[in-house]
Amino acid sequence: MTDQSAEIIDLPGAIAYLQALTGNISHTTDTELEVLLAGLAQVELNDDDVVGNIAAARDGLTAAHGLFTLALDRLLGEHQAVAETVAAAGGADAVARDSAFYGQG
Repeated sequence: MTDQSAEIIDLPGAIAYLQALTGNISHTTDTELEVLLAGLAQVELNDDDVVGNIAAARDGLTAAHGLFTLALDRLLGEHQAVAETVAAAGGADAVARDSAFYGQG
């Protein structure tokens, strides 16, 4: 099993992933689930085990979106400056230095 705490992360890749994820969540909650709920209401399906659970899932996704957005704001703030500094130091040299610093080299 790989010790994931020892892996060096691709910060720009993580940021891009979270940006895409928040976009997908927004589309799902603001469009797809709203259309689904409206369609269920139109056929007068008001079974709370169906509609209530879909609405609760939408609310959970909305809350998750907020948390991912907070994480992104932090990554795009002070952590982005660190990533830019490391990148400026040079690719292979930076990896070697960081690996040694974290006791992995």
